[in-house]
Amino acid sequence: MAVSQADLDASLSAAGPAPSDGAAPSSADAAAARRTDRTGAVGSDFAAELADPLSANPDLERLLHLQVPISVRLAERDMSVESILQLTVGSVLEFDRSADSELDLVVTGQTIGAGEAVKIGENFGLRITRIGTRYDRIRALGR
Repeated sequence: MAVSQADLDASLSAAGPAPSDGAAPSSADAAAARRTDRTGAVGSDFAAELADPLSANPDLERLLHLQVPISVRLAERDMSVESILQLTVGSVLEFDRSADSELDLVVTGQTIGAGEAVKIGENFGLRITRIGTRYDRIRALGR
């Protein structure tokens, strides 16, 4: 299912403003969730949206099934085209990053977290040590 950038932006803006962090709703948020609507009923939809904006918004919920590329970035640097053309088998590139530093977790070109390399059987894995808020991760999909 192809989703245009305009559709993605519209769905993301429907989620409302970014929360201040990934923490639980503040007491002010909890008080707002207890406010009543015109009929006097407690604003349960509002409370649900505070708790999980994805499940409260059907437009965002359909994004959950999209497949997006995720990668782990060791390091990067800029090089001139001339230098790139001079690379041969056995060339060594040096990066300004410690060999034991965390690796970046990248989705659609945006860093959303970091972690350390782990071996899982014969495969490579990433143990996440830092991750952005859920809202920040959703926003990274739209860039």
